[in-house]
Amino acid sequence: MSEQKSSFLGTEKLSSLLFKLSLPAIVAMVVNSLYNVVDRIFVGQGVGALAIGALSITFPIQLFIGAVGIGMGAGCASLVSRSLGANDTDTARKTIGTGISVLTILSALIMAILLIFPNQVLIFLGATEELLPYSREYLDIIVWGVPFICLGMLGNNVLRSEGRAKAAMVSLLIGAVGNIILDPIFIFVFDMGIQGAALATLLSRIVSGVWVMVVLQKGSVRLKFHEYKININILKETALIGLASFIQQAGMSIITIVVNNLLRAFGTNVDIIIYGIAQTFLMFLVMPAIGIAQGFQPVAGFNYGAQKYHRLREVCKLGLTWMFSITLVFWLVAMIFPSSFMKMFVSDVSVITQGTPVLRTMVTAFILVPLNILGSIYFQAIGKQGEAFILSLSRQFIILIPALFLLGYTIGIEGIWLAFPIADLLSSILTGTLFYKNIKSLPYEDSCE
Repeated sequence: MSEQKSSFLGTEKLSSLLFKLSLPAIVAMVVNSLYNVVDRIFVGQGVGALAIGALSITFPIQLFIGAVGIGMGAGCASLVSRSLGANDTDTARKTIGTGISVLTILSALIMAILLIFPNQVLIFLGATEELLPYSREYLDIIVWGVPFICLGMLGNNVLRSEGRAKAAMVSLLIGAVGNIILDPIFIFVFDMGIQGAALATLLSRIVSGVWVMVVLQKGSVRLKFHEYKININILKETALIGLASFIQQAGMSIITIVVNNLLRAFGTNVDIIIYGIAQTFLMFLVMPAIGIAQGFQPVAGFNYGAQKYHRLREVCKLGLTWMFSITLVFWLVAMIFPSSFMKMFVSDVSVITQGTPVLRTMVTAFILVPLNILGSIYFQAIGKQGEAFILSLSRQFIILIPALFLLGYTIGIEGIWLAFPIADLLSSILTGTLFYKNIKSLPYEDSCE
């Protein structure tokens, strides 16, 4: 993208700019989250509650695959947006080429592990004897979508860094809508059960991944064949910056593994099913805030690179205000009507009865999550790897995992659910402190206009 094409990030009215970039991202994130929501609804209604438990077991695999793509994509997006702000398109091209090359290699390694050791991986993830067969049926199909998921995540991040939010949204819509259409066809019409859900997701991911890479190549930053190679210096910078996003996403995978294993030790298959449904809801709940943060990222990165600090401060205020407002609405719905969401997935009365208070407990402090999201994205956007890394570690690794073990072994099942709002609260305090100090340290006069 030329400097002229990307300069609107540093000149356009911020409220209009953030809305224009965030709305497609919000729509895309919400619709993209329907992959898991739709899979679990159709599987729960068409196959049964145990199949939902199986999806909970395989979910960490999909989270980890996504984490690889998101981590590299976030690192590349940060460098690309700052390069465009400095009118350095050569670095932008090398960054994209490095990202694609690295993800191709990592995808092959992930696939090899999943194809050679499927049962061992699933048992490690917390699969019980009853859930293992369903989990294996799903994994054997979804594994072939690894490279398309990774490259699709990279492409979406880079498109947003160029200010092409609509193109990024369309790529996600293609996959999510395809999955919504194919799920009932394969599950009910062809009677394929959980394998039908896996096949629907696989085909949708393939189409979406191919589409976004084609669109990326047809953009203003066009790569020649020799540029599809790894630049070590760029890899180091993008890996360090993207490490925060990778850890956040991979942290979700690790949390799921820890919780599934704790539930296998202290609870039953019903508890694993409940957690799978609650986890799906929480991810859907936070998608609008993540969409706003993604619209925020290129604006913050460009204006920081262009040293327009007054615009950087203003877009931070706008982003936080919008994220808290929209999350508050969803939070209220979750606190008031938790059982309605449970009934979307299962008709089993015991699952609904036990799951309703669990969902309400887990969402208690979720209203604070927007601060964690924007704070981490902010430090990535301005290239502050250290702060971004600390924040990415705080909620999942420093706070939540110890709380899960401590409360799980001292209180039991109730302690496991209580660990989530505690982690939300404490990590928000840390994020708010670092974010406030950095904003205050920025110069009050722009260095250049």
